[in-house]
Amino acid sequence: MTSHDPNSLDGPAGYGQDNFVSDTSQLPYQINFENDPTATAPAQQVDITDPLDPNLDWSTFQLTAVGFGKTYIAIPPGRQHYDTTVNVTENDQNFEVVVSLNLDPATGIFTASFQSIDPSTNLPPANLLTGFLPPEDGTGRGIGFVSFTVSPNAGLATGTQIRNVALVTFDLGQSIATDQVNDQDPTQGIDPTKQALVTIDSVPPTSSVSPLPANESTTSFTVTWSGQDDPGGSGVAFYNIYESEDGGPYALWQSDTTQTSATFTGNYGHTYAFYSVATDNVGNQEATPSAAQASTTCFGEPGIALAPSISGPVYGQSLSFTVTVSPATSGLPTPTGTVQFLIDGANFGSPVILVNGAATSQAISALSAAQYTISVSYSGDPDFVASTTSIPLVVAPAVLAVTADNQTMNHGDVVPALTYTVSGFVNGDTSSVVSGSASLITTATSSSPAGYYPITVSAGLLAAANYTFNLVSSTLTVQPKVLDVRLDYGSKSISLIGLNRDLPFATIKAIDVIFSDNVAVNMGQLSLTGANVSSYGFSGFSYNPVTDDATWTLPSAIGVDHLMMALDGETFAAKPTIGVNPFATKFAVLPGDINGDGVVNAQDMVLARNAMLGTGDPSMIGWADLDGNGVVDINDYNAVRKNIGQHL
Repeated sequence: MTSHDPNSLDGPAGYGQDNFVSDTSQLPYQINFENDPTATAPAQQVDITDPLDPNLDWSTFQLTAVGFGKTYIAIPPGRQHYDTTVNVTENDQNFEVVVSLNLDPATGIFTASFQSIDPSTNLPPANLLTGFLPPEDGTGRGIGFVSFTVSPNAGLATGTQIRNVALVTFDLGQSIATDQVNDQDPTQGIDPTKQALVTIDSVPPTSSVSPLPANESTTSFTVTWSGQDDPGGSGVAFYNIYESEDGGPYALWQSDTTQTSATFTGNYGHTYAFYSVATDNVGNQEATPSAAQASTTCFGEPGIALAPSISGPVYGQSLSFTVTVSPATSGLPTPTGTVQFLIDGANFGSPVILVNGAATSQAISALSAAQYTISVSYSGDPDFVASTTSIPLVVAPAVLAVTADNQTMNHGDVVPALTYTVSGFVNGDTSSVVSGSASLITTATSSSPAGYYPITVSAGLLAAANYTFNLVSSTLTVQPKVLDVRLDYGSKSISLIGLNRDLPFATIKAIDVIFSDNVAVNMGQLSLTGANVSSYGFSGFSYNPVTDDATWTLPSAIGVDHLMMALDGETFAAKPTIGVNPFATKFAVLPGDINGDGVVNAQDMVLARNAMLGTGDPSMIGWADLDGNGVVDINDYNAVRKNIGQHL
């Protein structure tokens, strides 16, 4: 039965692949040993030998801790030798572990011994299955360690390499080096990565701020710096950049920066000085320079503000330009001198003297619609340098309103000519500056029902220098129309449209008005007046929205009279805002006047008799049916005879 020895030596964590450390660092090491999980017995004794590198300062060696299994012992500071005894119970047996740690200051060899002792015999336990370090099972019971710190020798050159390899022996067996490739097979050689390599970086880096011009014309400028570590060192990690204003104390400006440039913003009239302090990757810091590495002065430059009197001017507007010249830094006097205004590089007017740091150009209204560069050149004075500034100026075109004229037509009429009006001319311009013509269209036709129809205007070939066009559409209103007006007598009716004679009928008791569209109409909107009867009243009213026919009923038949009929106030039913054109007509009624000569006489009786007999002028038959019953009979004849002598 034997114990086995997986082991390692952990060294300091430095920078980079070469594990750089400072020559002032205190280097921590830990030697680890483990009884392999495949071991068949616990370890009763473990011995460690660690010959320290001669580049280490052995006098700085300090033990820090030791432990195994669940035992952890922190060692008081400053110890190079430490002995202790630990009571242990393993395999149901109580025994002691004698721990002895020691550095030989003359040889630099560190040794550690862990010995299991039976206190009853002062010898190792007789039972080989009893030892302080059983095979490791994942709980840490089979793992031990010892740790210490030690510093490098003073004055080591950068690039000096220090390695550390310890020998671990289990139960007086074969010693195993901590850098072996295989703990159990030394023939496989060594692994350099297991030698706890550290590389010394003992020299701080150097750096400097790049030179600056003697004067800066702006308050913001770029400061650059650079640096390098000593040959073979760990490299520059970061920079601290310090600045001073006007010879005052230095203040940290850029802290722990890895950049090599930054923009500094100061104030006019002040001097700024800079230096850099670099730190390498192991913490070696460059000494603070005794003087500035770069400096510059921001001289007094004026601030110039230029503005037009109108923001976003439009062609035809009168505008001027105002400039304000002011100190860019406090404590400086108000600038004096003159300014010259320029438009697209050409002088605009004569130089203007600054008054309290301000000046205004003459006015101008002749700028065409275009983009300009407005500049002002400041002459400078004893305290300020001459300067120039510019602003872009866009003079926008003025707007001409191209407005389609509203139109009105009756349902069924020809669409009227579409026209437009152009307005908004400025600067004394007239319509002569406009070329081409606009295009007008509408969706309405002569057959379009009543309603509103858009008149749309498009620019077409319209053009005008210095102007744009605002196209304003309008409306074509199609109004309902009175198509016919008929008088009802008996079972018949007759149209008044185009009538050029009096009416001989004796039974006219209703008036029909036929519209082109469905309208909103009522009894009171029709008036009927006469020479003999000043105002006729109506006894009834009806409206048929299917046929768009309105009927006014008279309480009695119309007698002899010259009449005027007028209709006003009705509207389009679907859109009451659309009215119907007022309609009026005159007609005359003379019952019995069949021939329409304005008097009832024997001729009319002859015409009635002939119509009864079916002889005579056929065109008179319709006029002879005075009661409108569809036949000319004795009743019609008697109606004529009754009215003999009546006249208009």
